Amino acid sequence: MVNQTVNLISKHSVLLSMQETVSVKVPKELKERMKKLPIKWSEIIRTTIEREISIYQRRQAVKDLIDLVASAPKVPRGTSAKIIKEIREEI
Repeated sequence: MVNQTVNLISKHSVLLSMQETVSVKVPKELKERMKKLPIKWSEIIRTTIEREISIYQRRQAVKDLIDLVASAPKVPRGTSAKIIKEIREEI
C-alpha cells in the first residue's frame, strides 16, 4: 500500500512539473466579480483553451481536405456511371 502511494505521488509530481503557467490580464472590475464566485477559473480557462485548439485543428483539417479535393485531377463526366455499370456486369 505504501509503495502504491509513493508511486501515485511520484506520478502526480511528474504531471504537475510538466505544466506551464499562462497569465491572463483582465479588467479590474472583472477580476473583482470573479473573486466573488466559487469557480475554479484555472479549470475554466484550461478547458476553454483546449476546446479552442480542438476547434481550430478541426477547421484546419477541413480546409486541408477541401484543398486536397480541389487539387485532385478532374474526372470526365460519366466516369462514375461507367465504373458502376462495369462492376454490376461483373456480378
